[in-house]
Amino acid sequence: MTGDLKLSMDLRAGELKCHRLVDLVLTASGDLALTETSQETAEQRLAVYFATPKGEMVLPWEGSILYSYLHAPLTPDVLAGLAVDLAADLKLVFPELGNTHVTLRKADQRKIYMNVICSEQAFEYLFSPEDVLELYSKLLQTYEIFRYELERQMGGGVY
Repeated sequence: MTGDLKLSMDLRAGELKCHRLVDLVLTASGDLALTETSQETAEQRLAVYFATPKGEMVLPWEGSILYSYLHAPLTPDVLAGLAVDLAADLKLVFPELGNTHVTLRKADQRKIYMNVICSEQAFEYLFSPEDVLELYSKLLQTYEIFRYELERQMGGGVY
């Protein structure tokens, strides 16, 4: 799962850092950069998945169920339910990741530490509802800038 167009997102330490709109990364020679490893590709795809509500993509099952929990209190029961629901949703949306296990724990009053273990990879994220909404907003703004050309190139839909 390598070779996706690389987005200008910094996922080091599991926290998403985008200081401006999400954009495509260019190489030193001006070509479009590609993700270099399957881990990098999967991390990028998962970050976009977490930031995208269900129903925002062409296929109705794409997008994250995380939005159903964004404003729920971070009680042990809510975290346990979210972990089960996320694992099932990840298996549906990303079958290529294989068996998926999700563990969540409260990092502070507003942040959740997430560990996603797949058949061959593991991913760690630290996020708050505000982080998820901020990335979604940046993705939408980026889409609006390029919408005309994307729709022209893709025949009326963004995939």
